[in-house]
Amino acid sequence: ETEMINLCSASYYVNATETPWNTHCNMRDYLEAELLDLVHDNFPTCGSEAVSIMGHGMGGTAALSMALRKDGLPFCSVSALAPLLNPTGVEVTKKTFRQLLGQDESSWRSYDPLAAVIDSAGLAPPTLLDVGSEENSN
Repeated sequence: ETEMINLCSASYYVNATETPWNTHCNMRDYLEAELLDLVHDNFPTCGSEAVSIMGHGMGGTAALSMALRKDGLPFCSVSALAPLLNPTGVEVTKKTFRQLLGQDESSWRSYDPLAAVIDSAGLAPPTLLDVGSEENSN
């Protein structure tokens, strides 16, 4: 019997590769490919060269991951409020990633802001982190 875990919100804004989630859980594509075009096409903006992104909690994790990925979009700034900076290091997230992305943990790295910084080999953009000391996510 397969253990089904509770997938909440947008499921870490990933493109799921595992059945049955891979049919509809393509939030990375939606955010990176569709949503920005929808906003620019339907609302007054300063143009695609003046885009910033922010998120809270899981959305903050996604915002950082999007901005730090090597193939990421060129954001002017990124803000994250209470993000999970190393989701692949937290057991509850590992369970979710296994269900959405499969057993190959190396495929999870593009959704982990800390892994993106490590993988950038020093080419990450200038970053200011203001971190509190009272939260314990493990």
